[in-house]
Amino acid sequence: FLMQRELNETYPSGGVGSFLLQLMAISFMQQRRHEEKVMGTAPNDNLGGLLLDFFDLYGRKFNYSTTGISVRDGGSYFRKADRGWLNPSRPQLLAVENPQSPEF
Repeated sequence: FLMQRELNETYPSGGVGSFLLQLMAISFMQQRRHEEKVMGTAPNDNLGGLLLDFFDLYGRKFNYSTTGISVRDGGSYFRKADRGWLNPSRPQLLAVENPQSPEF
């Protein structure tokens, strides 16, 4: 999937590396847990279903132009513009906060 879109190499193409992919997976599971608590639904332990939902979120639903990801303090989404992380010439870039160095 990533190789087909030339996103499998982090340099020079700016692809998705293992650390970024790990943060995306953690964020997905955090948001999933939050939704299950709010909706009062039982957790879905079907790994195949979770993988498809992961691809659906980041492949179709996630608004890369305006939204960034944080996994600190239970996970949240934030507006890229609020943190000065919005690049007007390339708004579709993925913005993920490094939990070890949030200021970067």
